Amino acid sequence: MDRAEPIKSAARALEVFELFSERRQHLTVGEIANTLGYPQSSTSVLLRSLKGLGYLHYIEESRSYSPTYRIILLGSWLQDALPGSRSILKMMEDLREASGCTVVLGVKSDANVRYASVFLGNFKSAQNIRIGTLRPICLAACGKVLVARMSDPEISRLIRRVNSEGTFVGGTPIDPQTFLAEMQAVRSLGYAETVGAVTPGRTVLAMRLPGPPDQPPMAIGIGAPSDYAGENKADLLGLLSAAIAPYISAFETKLNCAVKPVNRSVLA
Repeated sequence: MDRAEPIKSAARALEVFELFSERRQHLTVGEIANTLGYPQSSTSVLLRSLKGLGYLHYIEESRSYSPTYRIILLGSWLQDALPGSRSILKMMEDLREASGCTVVLGVKSDANVRYASVFLGNFKSAQNIRIGTLRPICLAACGKVLVARMSDPEISRLIRRVNSEGTFVGGTPIDPQTFLAEMQAVRSLGYAETVGAVTPGRTVLAMRLPGPPDQPPMAIGIGAPSDYAGENKADLLGLLSAAIAPYISAFETKLNCAVKPVNRSVLA
């Protein structure tokens, strides 16, 4: 039987991830190129491409890369079949089943939030959302809950960048003071809410999903038609809060990662 030769770029990408699995640490471009015998220039291009797709995270302080949770998500549906396993995907699937709404995992990707995983709900308005979808980070609910964890000076710099690049939506630049006040409200409540921000007539509620400090920030969003979300907001926030509670507990204990819990008064 003929054996197909692997495509070089595909083989190199997999070898990079296998190297991370072997070393279990952050790696620089030079370390990867020297270990695998690749030219440093093409290695740099490959790593930047994988970062752009959301599979690698770049740590500026050490000028190194590490894999993101998107790698884990690719095969976590296999893990869910094992006894006693509960991956993020299983949590999202259970949340979708309990709510009937679309559930997304948003990961910070530069000035955007990327949907690393999507479980479509029962409402037709969300059927165009796919894995890999990008949303402006200052517009989407998942993006806003991730921006809120930044300091005010960092947020101000992000707003200046978004306004200068014209990547805002609707033709109106972001007003810094208004947006900073909104981020303070998100911090206080523990969740972000958008109504018709991306899709008219659609509401998304989002909370931050804690994870290791060397991973890009993540958020879980739950979306539904605005009339349904408005009538069932307290229930949806309760389901979302309960879904992420085990992760908050785990990372606060193991990694001393302080996470702002949802303000329970909004669920009353």
